Amino acid sequence: MWNFLAALFALVGTVAQGLSNLRELSRRDPETASAVALWDLQDAKPSWLHPLRRREHMRIVEELKRESPAEARAYDRLYRTVLSWAVLATSAFLATIGSAIGLFHGSP
Repeated sequence: MWNFLAALFALVGTVAQGLSNLRELSRRDPETASAVALWDLQDAKPSWLHPLRRREHMRIVEELKRESPAEARAYDRLYRTVLSWAVLATSAFLATIGSAIGLFHGSP
């Protein structure tokens, strides 16, 4: 029971801290807005069913990153921040699921 509660609070705390960290990053780093725009552009890539359009889209994104090294660095900072908080949230989520399974199956 205590393991489950600890894992659940770790999950909630990790998500809250991650969101807070991203808000702080956007306030502290003015280049974050352009990095988010680049992130959105990269996420809008065509599906795998259209490899030529997808390759052209990725070429454009890479060219934009090469044209502005400051924006590329801001994008990399944003990507690393999101990735690290996603990994922490995923591990807390898995710990919560594992504790819940143990709780309902009678394991201590």
